[in-house]
Amino acid sequence: MSIAIHKHLRLLCICSALTALLPHELLLHSPIALAEEDSSSLISREEEDKEILRTLRHAEKLKNDGQYAAAVELYKKVRLWAEKNLGRNHPDTAGIYNILATLYAEQGQHKTAEPLFKMALLVYEQKLGEDNQLTAIALNNLASLYQRQALYKKAEELYLRALSIKGKLLGPVHTSVAKSLNNLASLYKAQGLYSKSEPLYEKALKISEQTLGPNHPSTANSLNNLASIYHEQGLYNEAKSLYLRSLSIQQKALREDHPDIAISLNNLASLYEVQGLYSKAEPLYQQALLITEQAFGKHHPSTSKRLNNLGILYHKQGLHDKARSYYQMALSIREKTLGPDHPSTAISLNNLASYYYQTGLYTEAEPLYSRALSITEKILGHQHPDTAIRINNLASIYKSQGDYVKAISFLKRGLSIQNILIQREAPFMARHKRQALISTFGSAQEKSFSLAIRNSDGANLALFARLNRQGLLAQIEKHQAKLSSLPGSQQQAASELRSITQQLSSLTLQAEQRVALRSRQDELEKQLYRLLPVLKPRIVEVEQVAQALPSHGVLVEFQKYRPFDGKKAKEERWGEAQYLAMILKANGLVEVVELGKAALIDQAIENAIEGIEKQMGDAPNLLSKVSRLVINPLMASTGEATTWFISPDAELNRLPFAALPFVGEREGYLSNAVNLRLLTTGRELLDLQKPRVNASSDVLVFADPSYGSTEAPRLVASKRRGDGDISVKRSADLPDHLRWERLEATAKEGEAIQQLIGGELWMREQATAEAVKRTVAPKVLHLATHAFYLPDQEKQEPRASSLLLNQRGSVRGEVRTASLQGESPLLRSGIAMAGANRPNANPNDDGYLTALEVAQLDWDGTELVVISACESGRGDIRAGEGVYGLKRAIAVAGARSSLLSLWKVDDSATAAFMESFYQRLKEGRGKGQALAETQKEFKNHPIPMWRDPYVWAAFQLSGDWRPVDFN
Repeated sequence: MSIAIHKHLRLLCICSALTALLPHELLLHSPIALAEEDSSSLISREEEDKEILRTLRHAEKLKNDGQYAAAVELYKKVRLWAEKNLGRNHPDTAGIYNILATLYAEQGQHKTAEPLFKMALLVYEQKLGEDNQLTAIALNNLASLYQRQALYKKAEELYLRALSIKGKLLGPVHTSVAKSLNNLASLYKAQGLYSKSEPLYEKALKISEQTLGPNHPSTANSLNNLASIYHEQGLYNEAKSLYLRSLSIQQKALREDHPDIAISLNNLASLYEVQGLYSKAEPLYQQALLITEQAFGKHHPSTSKRLNNLGILYHKQGLHDKARSYYQMALSIREKTLGPDHPSTAISLNNLASYYYQTGLYTEAEPLYSRALSITEKILGHQHPDTAIRINNLASIYKSQGDYVKAISFLKRGLSIQNILIQREAPFMARHKRQALISTFGSAQEKSFSLAIRNSDGANLALFARLNRQGLLAQIEKHQAKLSSLPGSQQQAASELRSITQQLSSLTLQAEQRVALRSRQDELEKQLYRLLPVLKPRIVEVEQVAQALPSHGVLVEFQKYRPFDGKKAKEERWGEAQYLAMILKANGLVEVVELGKAALIDQAIENAIEGIEKQMGDAPNLLSKVSRLVINPLMASTGEATTWFISPDAELNRLPFAALPFVGEREGYLSNAVNLRLLTTGRELLDLQKPRVNASSDVLVFADPSYGSTEAPRLVASKRRGDGDISVKRSADLPDHLRWERLEATAKEGEAIQQLIGGELWMREQATAEAVKRTVAPKVLHLATHAFYLPDQEKQEPRASSLLLNQRGSVRGEVRTASLQGESPLLRSGIAMAGANRPNANPNDDGYLTALEVAQLDWDGTELVVISACESGRGDIRAGEGVYGLKRAIAVAGARSSLLSLWKVDDSATAAFMESFYQRLKEGRGKGQALAETQKEFKNHPIPMWRDPYVWAAFQLSGDWRPVDFN
């Protein structure tokens, strides 16, 4: 063989390693094929060698241009030449087998490709050994073929073997290692294992940037791959940024009609489509289709992807006939090239079925949905995201046909899979990004509530949906917080994360500093969560919760939802938001009560809360109106139950249930008639059955913090009443130029509590945020001070610099409210401690304890946390997760229960209220009973003003209602 051919083969190999145009790696030569040959043989084959050299160069050009069919014909000639002159078992011949197999695979000719890949692998193993780099590449290529055929177990085994060989031979930082990482990651992504895929894509990108540079096509491919994971997780902004960067690199480095550019255009269009930006998506889809058809032809699997996606786009725009045409073309190609049982074929079947469903052709849709589900379960398994989609689609069909038995059965299966996926994938995401993953699951959860009133099965389904989804992210955070505090390799990341959290909690930060810290926080969270043990998913059945109820108790789960009717026109299918009450009895019976329009109830709650806070004369009437809307309809279903376990939803979280009038034989307040037990979710009843974690015996009381003096004129946090009395509040109304005022009654409160139950009392300069942060699982923690909650200002106009009492500022104490825009509610709620009026005086303690910081503390086993302050129970209300604020943070930290306020509270009255509450706790009352008895006492208090619900109904207990063992 001529030296020229060897040199060209060597050049082809190097170029292939650097460009990585295809998911496979192209094998073109072996170093051992460079042995010297005698001159006579070279002369006799000179003309033939020149022709082969020209053929190789032309074939390589066609391949690089994406003209794979034409390239195949030329490589066939090279194959015949190699088999004749080198033999079938020569490594160079094996290289030609590989490149031919790769080109066949790209054209969807998998059966033709597989034996060639196997022949190449066999040659390399026999001639070069099992741990040779070319053997690894052959393994990788065969694995990639199996992945295309959805033979995932076979593919994973080969990918891992290839990666191991490359790591040994080339080291961890090599472009070939990056390719193997990318391919293994793509395999996990195809199976819906995003948490396993993402770190591999990240590692591959880092290697590519380090070895090839930030503007190399391989780097672009890695960017595109990582973006696809963010896309699947619902992190659209992150995905868009990477897609655009990838496309920009490719457009500069590759021909404008290169297939890789089509992939990037398609993915960016898909992102725009899912965001409803159809006019942006269509031209990109069309351009991607044109490039793909030119490169691979009109009957290639890649072409079918473009057709399918255009069908989805037209479907979403209501262009049903156009959508059907594209769906049918895509399905035809896939059945011919990939086979009838391929996951891509299932996607086409599902989409065509969706067309029939949307146009009311249910009998045509059902068999296609069923076939798609059968394929998906067989190939991808029972816990794959696509399996849940197929099941939920069938549920919609059955519901529209009036077959509620099947609809309920399928919907429960689909919801179970989704909840398992959340528990499997969300723990590995940054905390504030987890809700995005849930948003990708569509509307199946909300649709389940529309079946609640159909029959008993529908009622059970609705409650099942609520029990398994409500507060699920908080539960994950709680488990991970507990695991993070244990000894182990995660401690370094956990420690740095706490430091980042403390820095983020300072509102003196500049905007660019905050952005950098948030980015580092996300990185650390993902790093930490990958070090923790995998959480075992749990599905809770209604019967389990019923068994946890006492015989005299009922669980009342409220739910805000939009009714869905699939038989109506698309724009009319979702009705106006409503409230449901799902009532579970100890015998397992579920009854559902429709409460009516949410807007009416929400407004009634708003009016009642305002009436209480302002102590308006018609406040009792406003509360009665809420009772008529929310409580009275429950009477028949709750029967003679003496204990109500209430899990509120949406605006009902703001409702003082104890102060609601009760109508019936037991007239008066609801809290006089029944024992009230508030829970985030009825699922907590199961957790409360578990043995208690032994907390320390410490009781810690923080009271009367020394907020510090200020140079600015002091405007007290107070409110003048109409009778001329000035009542100091334990938080502020938050106007500009306001500072924290000393709460003198908290000193008396702290001393009284210590005398009653013992423990340590931290006051004045000692009552610091840092001291609270150092607490580890105290039995009881009581904080008597100011608290704050700020609504999100993201959509408000930024205000000028001001001296807001609940913010941290520059050296002069000034703060910029614009810094609060879009911030986490856990940063917008918190507690003021010693030094809060001088946040810059101590670089290690700014005087504030935010909910975000509380969530990172170790209070596992703490029996009770009381924040004796204003609005400590407020926060952002988020669907499926309840209140994002101090209440959530305390639960995540591990405390079994919390006592927090719903509105601004009076300083002196609160001190007296707390002293009475703790007296009852000391006497052995349960927390719930102690609160109810204290409220009852204040309803008839000698001081007339303290009989007002404004005083006694402000504090609400959530979680464990049982006694505290002070011994």
